[in-house]
Amino acid sequence: MMKKLGLIMVICGLMMMSCKKEEPAKTAEPSHTVESKAATPERLTFESFAIPDTVVGCSCYFATDEESFNKQQYIYVNDYGNMAYVKINGQMLNFKMEEGDLDPSELNQTLENDQYKLELKGKRENGAEQLITFHGTMVLTDKKTGKTVQSSIFGECGC
Repeated sequence: MMKKLGLIMVICGLMMMSCKKEEPAKTAEPSHTVESKAATPERLTFESFAIPDTVVGCSCYFATDEESFNKQQYIYVNDYGNMAYVKINGQMLNFKMEEGDLDPSELNQTLENDQYKLELKGKRENGAEQLITFHGTMVLTDKKTGKTVQSSIFGECGC
C-alpha cells in the first residue's frame, strides 16, 4: 500500500511540474532610446500663472477671457519691452523683447525664442493713456514639431 501511495505522489508531482509554463529566455533591451510621451506631449496647453516678481511697473497681462482676467489667471505677461512670459505644459517660457515691440494703438506682436514662436493679435477696446484694454488671440507654435496652441486673450497694458 505504501508503494502505491508513493507512486501516486510521484505521478502527481510529475504532472504538476509538466503543467508549469516555461518562461521565455530574456533578451537584451534594444540599444536605441525612445522618447517618452512626457518629453513630447501630444498637445500644447496654456496654463495660468501669477505675474512674475521680475515684472514691476509698466506691463501687459492677458487672460483667456474677462472672467479669468478678473481672477488674475494670466496666460501672458510682459514688462513692456524686456521680457514676455507664457506658461505651457507646466514650463514657464521667456521671450526676449526689444523696446518698441508693443504698439499701444493695436496689438500685433510676434516674439520668438529658440523653441517657440508667439503671435499676439488684437484690437484696442478702450483705454486712456495710462491703461489700455485689448481683446484678441494668441498663438504659440513649436518650431521643431509644428504643433500649435491658440487662445483668445483679454487684458490690459499700462503703467
